[in-house]
Order: sequence, then structure tokens, then C-alpha cells
Amino acid sequence: MNYVETHRKADPALSEKGYQQAKLLADYLIPHIENQASHPIRIITSPMRRTLETIRPTLEGLQKTVLPGDTHPKVHIIVCAFYHESEGCHIKEKPEEGMNPQEIRELMKDCVQDLDQDMEFVGFPDPNRGWYVLGTGPETRANSEKRAAKFYLWLNEYLDGQLAITDYDLFDAGVSIDGEEHEDENDKHSKRIRRRRTALLIGHGDFMSLVMKRLIAG
Repeated sequence: MNYVETHRKADPALSEKGYQQAKLLADYLIPHIENQASHPIRIITSPMRRTLETIRPTLEGLQKTVLPGDTHPKVHIIVCAFYHESEGCHIKEKPEEGMNPQEIRELMKDCVQDLDQDMEFVGFPDPNRGWYVLGTGPETRANSEKRAAKFYLWLNEYLDGQLAITDYDLFDAGVSIDGEEHEDENDKHSKRIRRRRTALLIGHGDFMSLVMKRLIAG
């Protein structure tokens, strides 16, 4: 038997290297979010354990700082059940249902301020069961493509809905105001006069390649 057959887990945690990379991601994202993004940050994540663990250091860091006069919650997290990696959740062709919403809340409870208000779950077939509860085995490539199309449409509708909400952070970025002439668009960490409404997608390489094909094609 090869290594994959003997060590594979259906929904594995991050490796030690993965944890190190997650901390480096937090080191990059936190100053960007604090200085340039409006609140709440919209975080759209896969329900798989390794993506949730990837964003944990960033969430932990954001909870340690409070901006003066900022009455908005820091983050709003959407756990999307159909945003998982290609092939789904299985071991040796046998499906496992993955974590359910309560198990995900338990995993994230130390890094989310208000689990009821700041976290929502989309696309779970049964709120008491795991995200892959309807899986019958490894997801086929054709079904991954169909799911990518579904996620692409959902993402468009969600972002369009966000643009329909008028607030202080909705403005024409092509029209500058006094003081912005000194800002460098390539500097992702310095403070901005006007904060940008921001959404982060925490997903998986192979499935995101399928989504990106649709984003590029439009």
C-alpha cells in the first residue's frame, strides 16, 4: 500500500508547514484589513477543516485590535457547503459527511467574537449534519464543474447584493478626494482615507481553478 492509501484523511487538518503558512498569511492580511478595509470583512470559506484553520490566525489577530469609533463588527464569516475541494470528503471511495455547523462553531469559537451574529452557514443540506452528507463517494470531475458553476452564480448574487447596500464604504474609487493623491495603490498596508469594502475567499486550488474559468469567461 502506498502512503496516500495508509495516511489519507477525508477532511485533514493543516500540516505543520500549513500552520506556518497560515501565520504568514495573517501577518500580511491583518495590517491590510486594519488600514484599508471597511468593517465587517466578508470572509467566504470552504467548510473543510484546513481552510478554517488557515483563516484562524487572521481572525485571532483581528480580535486583538479595535479601531476607535468603529461600530461595525470586525468580520462576517460565511461557511459555504458547496465551496469544498474537488472530489469531496471520502476515504477509499467511501464518503464521510464532514463537519456540521455546530462542529465548525466549536472549532472557531476562540477566534470569532459572536458566533450567532458573525457566522452564517450556506448550502448545508441538513443543519444538523455534515456538508457532504449527500455524497455517495468521490465527486466526479463533471460534478465538480457543475458545482463550480453553482458557486460562481451564488458568488455573483451575493456580491451584487452587497453592492446594493449603500453605506460609507460604497463610493466611486475612480474619483479621488483631497489627500488621496499621496496614496500608493500598490501599497497594501498603509492607511487609506477611504476604506474599501472587502471580501476574502478561503478555498482550494483545484476547485478555485474551475471557478476562475467562469470568472474570467464572465
